[in-house]
Amino acid sequence: MANAISWIRVTAIVRPQRMDQICDGLAELGVGGVTVSEVEGVGQQRGYSTLRSGAWYQSASHPKVQIETIVAADDADRVVALVTSNAATGEMGDGKIWLEPVLQVVSIREEDGS
Repeated sequence: MANAISWIRVTAIVRPQRMDQICDGLAELGVGGVTVSEVEGVGQQRGYSTLRSGAWYQSASHPKVQIETIVAADDADRVVALVTSNAATGEMGDGKIWLEPVLQVVSIREEDGS
């Protein structure tokens, strides 16, 4: 079951309005699968206040989108560059990207685990 290809999990937390262009770019790069989750977080931005229905609403966190994919190690730098260029606004709160090694990828569909 050992795989000669080294895999990297790329996880990005970004602004929700940037998700579509990031996912479109990943598809153009040939990334075969992407998982997207709605998340909230507190970073350097801290919370925010907004006026809703005549009352002030205070939130400690900001809505974000978490995008995850697993790619061959050789492709990880291109994926990071794509996410960075599509997520950046130049303002605080653009997000973070991190990479983690993946020891093995097993397709559930395949009975022999390859």
